[in-house]
Amino acid sequence: MMIRELDQAVLRRLEKRILVGLPSWSARCTMISHWLPPRSSTGGLELQAQLDYEALAEETEGYSGSDIRLVCKEAAMRSVRKIFDALESHDEGLPVSSPSCPLCPSVTHVLSPPGDVDVATVQLESVTTADFLEVMSRSKPSCRNLKDKYAWWESRYQSAASS
Repeated sequence: MMIRELDQAVLRRLEKRILVGLPSWSARCTMISHWLPPRSSTGGLELQAQLDYEALAEETEGYSGSDIRLVCKEAAMRSVRKIFDALESHDEGLPVSSPSCPLCPSVTHVLSPPGDVDVATVQLESVTTADFLEVMSRSKPSCRNLKDKYAWWESRYQSAASS
């Protein structure tokens, strides 16, 4: 709900109005390294990230924390989708060479008869800066057009600093 949708009587009852701004460069860098650390392991699979965190923090200027989290998640999913594509090709009886799949040559896994995959041997591709930037090209910041509006709101409703 936007503030303008609230009537003035409701606004008068709110004690404080606080604008939480967009994350700073260092906060964006920390968020990206938190959600895409150099190495993470979940459910027996290990995901590695080879990212230029500082450059990506610069590129995500204007992105909210939620936007950054979404981009990190989608960048990580690119590696997972390649595995799914390889498994689907294998299940359909398409030729798959071992130890790597022709659809994703840098993904190493052992494929036996269709449907029989040893998850312990599946290795996801590393998430790269290029993966992250590719996702960013399709995922724009959600509040890019609202920055001026929120700055106006903050100047109008901010609390006076106590002396």
